[in-house]
Amino acid sequence: MNGDLYLGTTTLLLQLLTPFGRTFRTGIIKLFREERTASGRLVRDVYATKKIFTLSYSMIDGDELEIFENLLAEDSELIFRSYTKTGYTDYTVLIDPFEKERLLLLAEGLYGNVEIVLNEV
Repeated sequence: MNGDLYLGTTTLLLQLLTPFGRTFRTGIIKLFREERTASGRLVRDVYATKKIFTLSYSMIDGDELEIFENLLAEDSELIFRSYTKTGYTDYTVLIDPFEKERLLLLAEGLYGNVEIVLNEV
């Protein structure tokens, strides 16, 4: 379970995301308002800090890619669960639209260079 990633519409419908061909990155986004004062000094008011998760697949088969396509079609908030050695953390996220590159035409296809971006709500 350590390192497993799950995504779904609810905690009861989470689906395991294949680790094969995947790299996983996390980042931080700071949401802020900024303005220059009369003296020209820049001031910034940070009103939220959110996480961004990126799953980059060098190769992924069509069945596994279909999970992301179906969740994208839901057009709603999703639950993203990330397991570590100390337990798991759930995040409410939105999935960004993505591109796919067909590498091989098999039964369900083999795709490459797919980048899935999940933004914390």
